[in-house]
Amino acid sequence: AYAARHGYRFRLVRPVRRSKEGPFHSGWNRAMYLTELLRHSAAHAAESPRGSCWWMLYLDTDAWVREQDATIPDFLARLSRYSHARHAVPDAARVDVRRSFPSLVIAQEQSVRVNATTNALHLNTGAFLVNLGAPPRSAPPALRVFDAWLAAAAALAVDRPLEVFAFPAEQGVLSELVRPTSYPSARPPKEIRLAARGLRHSVLVVNMTELNSPWGRFVEHWWGE
Repeated sequence: AYAARHGYRFRLVRPVRRSKEGPFHSGWNRAMYLTELLRHSAAHAAESPRGSCWWMLYLDTDAWVREQDATIPDFLARLSRYSHARHAVPDAARVDVRRSFPSLVIAQEQSVRVNATTNALHLNTGAFLVNLGAPPRSAPPALRVFDAWLAAAAALAVDRPLEVFAFPAEQGVLSELVRPTSYPSARPPKEIRLAARGLRHSVLVVNMTELNSPWGRFVEHWWGE
């Protein structure tokens, strides 16, 4: 309904794990699929840049857009209060969602009690926005984030498979890449860390009440429901 209201394209994906991908936690399906999609988007943008998608909103099947009237640029403009994005998003009328914004917008969980358990403080990958429009169009900056994410997983699968195969799996690995020391047990090898240096500057981490929690304003997400 949200996509139809604003003229956005919508794609429902039902991933099938293939044997050659190994016994990864199912959460890695999104990382692998979106990496492929980014590469396809880059190729398509080089052929027809004017008709290309600028932003992609990923949602788990237990997440939905709560603010149906707000466009993606409307939501991004609201994020100007975050110091990371303040210089890039002065107001809704002037925001250039193709160029002046981080590669990835994702929420971090906070200490709350749900069903008598305390959630970890990792980045939650149940809903996030990927910037496809920042230059150079032939290589979306978000692709570097996803490539580093999968490279870290491949390296950790050899030495510390539990960090890849068990929850929080892909969330813990991404958290450590974007915010080093936030999830030390998922710390990748030195060569991966060197290649991923500076990723935190291309990822905007916001409060979970923005887009990814049962209390999310733009996107509501019922974790695990």
